[in-house]
Amino acid sequence: MTLAGVKIIDDEQDYEYDRSIDKHSVLVALGPVRAQQLAYGLLAAGILGVPAGTAVGPFPASAVAASVAFGVVAAVAAQARAETTTMLLVRGAYVFLACLVAAVWFEPLG
Repeated sequence: MTLAGVKIIDDEQDYEYDRSIDKHSVLVALGPVRAQQLAYGLLAAGILGVPAGTAVGPFPASAVAASVAFGVVAAVAAQARAETTTMLLVRGAYVFLACLVAAVWFEPLG
């Protein structure tokens, strides 16, 4: 979910070109406003899914740090220019993944 949200936001830079060639991207199909709402909804679902997974049991408690880290990046990215937003979200997704892997691998709080 999280990566799908990042991809939709990344596609914003190509919106006019995609429309001109009749490309059926999510952004073209939904329009910029609804696509951005969907993208941030997907990001939120990914961010909130980890604490939910922690409560239910598949993730160790330390995995919540991944959601906090990516949530901060997403909040900053939401206020940035389109090019910067994509850059931040892609790098933030790597941080999110790295924190999740570390949490599961090492279980530091488990």
